[in-house]
Amino acid sequence: MMARAIYIFLIFCVPTYLMANEEIPTEPNCEACRTACRDGRDGRDGIAGRDGRDGVPGACLGENGEKGYDGPPGSCVERKVYQCTWDSSNDDTDMGIIHQCNATKLSNTTGLLVRWSGSLRNRGDQVCNRWFVTFNGTECLIPALIDAQLYSGGDGNSFGPATIEGICYALPRGEVQIELRVGSCLYYSLGDSLTGWDSVSRMIIEEETEEPGVVSSPILSSMLE
Repeated sequence: MMARAIYIFLIFCVPTYLMANEEIPTEPNCEACRTACRDGRDGRDGIAGRDGRDGVPGACLGENGEKGYDGPPGSCVERKVYQCTWDSSNDDTDMGIIHQCNATKLSNTTGLLVRWSGSLRNRGDQVCNRWFVTFNGTECLIPALIDAQLYSGGDGNSFGPATIEGICYALPRGEVQIELRVGSCLYYSLGDSLTGWDSVSRMIIEEETEEPGVVSSPILSSMLE
């Protein structure tokens, strides 16, 4: 009977004893997991945050600046435009005044813009005629002459439109007689000219504002004294 009991004890108790003395792993074996598993995908960006609140106004304000100086008095020149017209003047003058138009200049420091337009002809063999603008009988000096030349190399009789214009300074204020004249060219004989053939000729005159660098020149200052 005792031998049977010992046998039963060996069958049921010995394995339990062995299991009780077996070392149980305290950490999982992850070496296989690291070699078999892959990194997961990156996550998506999060939603943008909202704007922050407005900051508190600053406590310090700068001091007001000093009042600026008053500017110099402004000047305004009255704008005037004159126009004279001649219908079919057919003027065959070869030397002298062809057209004249009067204007009133309001300031010493302004210029007069003159624009003449019409029909011109010069006839003859190797001849040249010159049309030019004068102010009270004198050609413009500042900044330059206002003129045009027409050369003829044969005995033709052709007409053509022309415009002669420019701005003249150094003219005193007051009444001004603006003339279109014709004469000979330098080194050439005078031709047979005709001005304003069967068409309207016109002269437009306008007072212009001061030209920088011209009115302040010593030449102009001495002429206006």
